[in-house]
Order: sequence, then C-alpha cells, then structure tokens
Amino acid sequence: MLRLATIEDAETIAGIHVRTWRTAYKGIIPAQHLASLSIEERANLWRRVISERHGTLLLAVASHGEAGFISFGPSRDKDGNEKAEIYAIYVLPKFWHQGIGGELLEGAERRIKDNHFIAVTLWVFEKNALARQFYEARGFGLDAARNEETIGGLLLAELRYEKRMPNLKPVRSR
Repeated sequence: MLRLATIEDAETIAGIHVRTWRTAYKGIIPAQHLASLSIEERANLWRRVISERHGTLLLAVASHGEAGFISFGPSRDKDGNEKAEIYAIYVLPKFWHQGIGGELLEGAERRIKDNHFIAVTLWVFEKNALARQFYEARGFGLDAARNEETIGGLLLAELRYEKRMPNLKPVRSR
C-alpha cells in the first residue's frame, strides 16, 4: 500500500534512507562515509522536505511495516522543462525483489502523468548496476546527461535516465 508521507514519517523515512544506502552503495561509496550517515540528520532533511512541500513523497507500507519511499516533483535540471524527476527511491533491503520498488515507481508515474509532465528523469550512480537494471526493466533509458559528484572523497559518475510519458502533449509551463 502507498500513502502520502507526513512529517511524522520523517524518522522512518530517514531510517529507510540510511539503511538502504549502507547496503545498496557498499563498494560504490567509501565505507567510512556510509558508516557516518546519521538517521537524525536525514530525519531533519526529510522533515524540511515534507514541511516545505518539495515535491511529493510516497511511503510504501507492507504487512510488516514501512518498506520504502519515493520522492518526486518537477525536474531540477536546466533542460527539464515539461519533465518530472524522481529525486529519491529507496526500499529496505529485506523487501528487495518483492515488487515494492515497482509499486512506488508506478504510483509516482501515475501522479506524474496526472500533472501532465511529458517525461520523468532520474539520476543513478554509474556503478549501481542493480538500480540501473531495475530502471531499464521499467522503460527508462539513458540520455546524454552525465554528472560527477564527490562523496566521501571519491569522485562518482552519475547517469541520467529518462522515460517518456505515453500520449501526453506538453501543457505545463515553468
């Protein structure tokens, strides 16, 4: 089940965020950086995101509790007119391969289509093969954009993926 996240969910979302980073990015992001991640700091970030309404945040709730979340809204990229962006999507490792990530993505895509965006983009670490396979299996394809970000003293490449929304004509203006 998906539901809109509330300010009371910030700590839960932060826990999912930190625990998922520590598993998904092991071997990609330096171990010292992953160990230093703070649930309290992430909870403050998510409280701010929710209270200031930076996009939409959906929480996936499974029979055994909260399992994952997705955050999305208008693209932050300079070339992102008429496009939405998935800012973050994380599912607790114990819930991987159970359809929750797909459910989160489908829920976001429905809302994105309802808001008349023509496409949705997301950024993923080049070395994150599991995530890249997940997005590609759901119709996302690489575009030409590439970023580099330094995390824990390591320079990491990020690739942008895009998925066109079917049968939509641009109607939004920025």
